[in-house]
Amino acid sequence: PPSRCLFFFGSFFTMTTNSADIEYLRQHNIPELVNELIQQLVTAKPSQPVSFLRDALAKKKPVIKAVKARQILDSRGNPTVEVDVLLDNGLLGRGAVPSGASTGEYEAVELRDGDKKVYMGKGVLKSVQAVNTMVAPKLVGMDPCEQKVIDELMMKIDGTPNKGKVGANGILGVSMACCRAAALAQGLPLWKHIANLHGNKDNFQLPVPMANIINGGKHADNKIDFQEFMV
Repeated sequence: PPSRCLFFFGSFFTMTTNSADIEYLRQHNIPELVNELIQQLVTAKPSQPVSFLRDALAKKKPVIKAVKARQILDSRGNPTVEVDVLLDNGLLGRGAVPSGASTGEYEAVELRDGDKKVYMGKGVLKSVQAVNTMVAPKLVGMDPCEQKVIDELMMKIDGTPNKGKVGANGILGVSMACCRAAALAQGLPLWKHIANLHGNKDNFQLPVPMANIINGGKHADNKIDFQEFMV
């Protein structure tokens, strides 16, 4: 009977006393997944139950289980934001935000702590906290492949014209991590997933290299307004 079947599958996960096995199953949401599939099976009562379960598992899209931001140091030794996006199938996408040496007049805000006693005010714990408390709970349960929806939701959560509440660094870290998680979930290389997001199915080209010839702005000690002259 269905009730006995459900009891069997549910009790399977309590039969082992190995804490590592239990943690592994819970980490990958195996008990919830099996129960969900069995519920679908007994509701549909298909003539080919094994094929039904196989197809149902193949169609199930992974969703975001957790989002975790942290402060790390970049290649210059300056703090920046790193974000992990964990999916309910155990896959993890990670994004570490690149941090430039200059900030243009119309650029979005790179949220820094401003405490001169810690990393000369360049800490990013404010942005990290904003991601973990404001953004993360809203993204749980969402499809990581919905990149535009996720990005627009984060801008709505921030609610400022220059991303000054969460920080462009925090928003970018989450966006990058979601993008990588989505690529992993589909078994695609990152470049191909990004191409699919833009509707580019077959017109692939390698990036054109550019060389920086003259520096200006905050990258140089001259009075040239333009930051980079590239060919």
